[in-house]
Amino acid sequence: HLLWQRLCALHEDIERLNREIEALVRQNPACERLTALEGVGPIGAVLLLATLGTGEAFANGRQFSAYLGLTPKQYSSGGKVALSGISKRVANRRLRAVLIQGARAYVHKLKQPRSSKDHWLAALIQRGGHGKAAVALANKNVRTAWAMLTQGTDYQRAPAGA
Repeated sequence: HLLWQRLCALHEDIERLNREIEALVRQNPACERLTALEGVGPIGAVLLLATLGTGEAFANGRQFSAYLGLTPKQYSSGGKVALSGISKRVANRRLRAVLIQGARAYVHKLKQPRSSKDHWLAALIQRGGHGKAAVALANKNVRTAWAMLTQGTDYQRAPAGA
């Protein structure tokens, strides 16, 4: 009985904290814009903004994506370049995990593609599976977030067939 009460109290605390985070996101225009990205929720938006800031620390979105370990590792030897899987040794593992988990949730919910990105994602799921599609979506979201924050633009979802 005491464990159940404690569990209920913890659940209420989590709900209260989630409401506070959502209220903070609504107060910050940059955070609110970031939540428009597929699979990026309030916590992901806050972590993205806290890590990226204005985006000036990175020359481009790919550098930020590589910083988070969302791009393939590159090995070069004797003029040959080989790409392997994504790196798991990254500076901000929490942000990377939140972005991949959000992307994974979006990928698993995707039933009927409604945008050109959804069609790209559906084709990627067919070719590489849900896991690779989730990491690819997280990679694309990070690059888009960098562009949004450095240029001060909103996310525009391209309609299907565009």
